[in-house]
Amino acid sequence: AGSGVAYFSGSVISRPIMELKEGVEIFGEGKLDHKVSIPSRNEIGQLADSFNDMAEHIGYLITEKEKAAKEVLDTRNYLTKIVSGSLDGIVVTDDKGQVEFANEAFMQIAESGTDAVIGHDISSLFNEKDGDFKSVLKSSDVNATFVHELGLTTPGGKLKSVILSMGSVEYRNEVKYVAVAKDITEIKKLEQMKRNIIANISHELRTPLNIMKG
Repeated sequence: AGSGVAYFSGSVISRPIMELKEGVEIFGEGKLDHKVSIPSRNEIGQLADSFNDMAEHIGYLITEKEKAAKEVLDTRNYLTKIVSGSLDGIVVTDDKGQVEFANEAFMQIAESGTDAVIGHDISSLFNEKDGDFKSVLKSSDVNATFVHELGLTTPGGKLKSVILSMGSVEYRNEVKYVAVAKDITEIKKLEQMKRNIIANISHELRTPLNIMKG
């Protein structure tokens, strides 16, 4: 009789503990909506209620974190599409001028691969070592800007004219520089052709006008 009473008492005490242990293991496997059901109102029952409340709160926090991460990822993908789809070259450097990012348009302007651009000093990509260009990186003014026409020589030896505008932004307590490069090589050629045509027309008209004047 004593053994039977002891066994029954042990079962009554151990069963809720085993159920709570099993619930913790299931929760640990990622089933965040799992609840432990222990009807007793003793210490074990109170512990089970506390566990259910904690599990519900953790599940809520994880869900909110996943939503926030998805929003950040969606925003990042959206901005990446905008930058990648830009017809102008976009380059991001650190506060020392080392290139951290360059979009496809800039790679096409430079006619270079990623290895020849990422990690290199942005000034080394251009022919001119303009003092104003370096002064932007050394300036303590985060609103300092730089707009200049620079020459760029591709690995194939082609000389290009590029308008580079660069400004600074603050990101995670660090200063970054965003440069936008526009290839104006063809525009420069057209302007030169226009000047040549005007010069030729002026020269051709000057001779008969001088004769008529004489």
